[in-house]
Parts: sequence; structure tokens; C-alpha cells
Amino acid sequence: MQEPVINVKGLGKEFNLKQAAGFGTGIRNAVQNLFRSHQPPLPHQRKFWAVRNLTFEIEQGESVGIIGMNGSGKSTLLKMLSGVMYPTEGEAKLKGSIGSLLEVGTGFHHEFTGRENIYFAGALLGLHKSETKKYFDDIVAFAELEKFIDIPVKHYSTGMFMRLGFSTSAHLPTSMLFVDEALAVGDTAFQRKCVNRMKYLARQGRTQLFVSHDMNTIQSLCPRSLLLINGTLYESQVTADCIAEYEKIAGITKPVTQWTGHIGNENVELTRFNILSRETANPQNEFQRGDTAVIHLSYQIIHPITDLVIGIEVCDQIGNVLLRSRAGDFEPNPPEMKEPGIYTAAVTIDLGLLYPGEYNIKADMGIHNIVRLVENQAVLELKVKTPQGEQVNHVHSMLQSAAYPPWTWQFSRE
Repeated sequence: MQEPVINVKGLGKEFNLKQAAGFGTGIRNAVQNLFRSHQPPLPHQRKFWAVRNLTFEIEQGESVGIIGMNGSGKSTLLKMLSGVMYPTEGEAKLKGSIGSLLEVGTGFHHEFTGRENIYFAGALLGLHKSETKKYFDDIVAFAELEKFIDIPVKHYSTGMFMRLGFSTSAHLPTSMLFVDEALAVGDTAFQRKCVNRMKYLARQGRTQLFVSHDMNTIQSLCPRSLLLINGTLYESQVTADCIAEYEKIAGITKPVTQWTGHIGNENVELTRFNILSRETANPQNEFQRGDTAVIHLSYQIIHPITDLVIGIEVCDQIGNVLLRSRAGDFEPNPPEMKEPGIYTAAVTIDLGLLYPGEYNIKADMGIHNIVRLVENQAVLELKVKTPQGEQVNHVHSMLQSAAYPPWTWQFSRE
């Protein structure tokens, strides 16, 4: 049996918690100390275990997600595995070289240009300049930074940092890739591009650890996941099971076929959210490509209200927003439904814009430029199937776009 490439036993990290001194604190403490006994603070007041007693193994070529709420120790674990941080107890044995994207900008010398940082990263991996040069053009092209590659990275935006960092880590020849939530700062198109790159690396046998709060991305990339709760390993199993347990603990709402409830504030509440067939007017969540669906949002205005925004978002399984619509966006004089009462907003969508697959439709309600009252709490599942007899060519090109409208092309020869 092949030995694991990552072997973690009893790993733990303890931090000292120190209160930062503000202006005048030193003088105040000096005076207070004159009137109190000089006793050291109790250990439990100064110590904090970010992670403790972590034990697990990862095989060569596995893509493993790391799931948990904020403060559960996910980033601390990756930093220890990357060698950026030393553990307080336990050990972690890794076989092979590591490419890591932890925090945006980590590993870059801010006075160096993008070009110099790429070669610097290669040198840290033990690559000669001529070896790094083989990957240079692909790194720059993937990051889409051709015009900025000779500018010091201290002038880069956060998104540019992330692009260069991910592209460098994902193209230089390492046996392992660790990514910690950095994709969240990229735009939607680049996030999708990074996910496709990580899928490609998985097929090539690259071992990957991926930290994210995006459960759809975790599930699409990682067959297995580690679930951390309060710094301890709660579960290590199939990703779908880890996500289900995480969502149960975190109280996250999963997509449903129909939604009813009460979300909002003291002035307005969303009460019902569903999808209807335009032909039958019955609730329906499975359609064929080219069908027409009607989205209904029912809400109650309790007290007079102004600037109410009602809308929907159609998202893919990774969480990217593909289509968005809000009532009144294209109307010269949208109706002001602000008096108390029960209302229903309906929008008709052409499913010919979507290629076959599974989607989430999110209700969107808020007060214009003030507050968003409904965002991720009411989510419906939508399935779009290929009509019988329809043949769609160029499937790979479909996956590069948010929508795939069936527009008709005409050709002529001069």
C-alpha cells in the first residue's frame, strides 16, 4: 500500500492572546499596579488553541476540501502544513514540493515586479531560471497580466495579486497545491477559470487542499473533505456528508422546490417564493431547455415603505451569478407598491438562455442603497434538461460562458 503524502498526527497550535495597549494605557496600568499585588495572569486568560489534536492522512493525487466556520482553524492548519507556521504540538510529514496561495500577496516581494516574483517563486522551489522560463508565458497569460508584468507588485490591486499568486502556484511544477479562500477576491470569470485549472491539476495527479466557504466549489473540486469545528477534526469523509453536517451546524438554508416563511424586517417580509410553469400555472422545478418559467415572490408590507427592491438571481452550482433581474430595472415609471398589504411579484424567464444543468434561484429583496433584507435565505433549485431530439454541438465552448442563447446564425458567400 502506498504511503500517504501528507501524514498529520496530533497537530496543534497555541497562541498567546495579548491585549494591545491604547493611548494612555501604560500610565494607567502603572498607577493601577501600585495598588494591586504583582501576580502573573492566569494561563487560561492568555492562551488560545487555534487547532488541537488533528490527525489525518492524505494520499497522492487526492483533492481534499477543508470546511468550517470562521475561527475553526482552517487557515492555521494550512499555514502549518505549508511551513509558514510551526506547530505547538504534534507533527506533519509531507512528501514533495508545495505550491501555496494562503493570503493575498503572501510569498511576493513587494518591491519586485511581477516578472521578478515569478522567477523568485521558482527559485524557492529549487528551479533554475531556465526551468522557470518554460512556465513563464503560461503563468502570465493565465493571470491576464501581460501589460503589468514589469510593474512592481506593490502597485497591484488585490485582484491582480490573487491572479498572479494563483497562476504561479498552479503552473510551477509542485506535487501539492494549497489554496486558502484566495479565489473569493477574484471576479466571477476568473474564479471559474481557477476552478477549471484545479480540476485539470487533479486529473494530472496533483495533491490539493482547498479551503473555502463556497460549498458548491468545494463539492465540485473535492471528493473528500475535513470538517473542523472549534479547532478539532469533527469529520473526515465524503464531501457531501461533511457539507450536510456543516450546514446543519451553521444553520445554512439549502435549495428547496418551494419556499415559505417570514424574512425581512418590521416593515416588510418575504412570505412565499416558488417557480411555476407558464403553461400549467402549477409549481414546477424541472424544465426543458427553451421552456418558459414564471418566478413568484409573495411579500407583505406591514408599514408604509419606500424604495423597496424586489428581484431574483440565477446562479450556477459554484455560486456564480449568471443572470440577475430586479423589478423596475427597465420600466420608465415602476409602480411604487409601498402601502401596507400582501403583494405578489412575478417575472417570466426564458430558459433557452441556460444550457442543461442544475441551478439555484435566489430571492433578492431590500431597500435601495440602504439594506439587503433577503439574500441567501430563500433559494430554489432549478433543473434544465435537454429537449428530446435536440443536439448541441461544441459542448466545451458552452462551459466558458454564463449563458448559451440559441440565436440563429445565417451564412452567405460572396
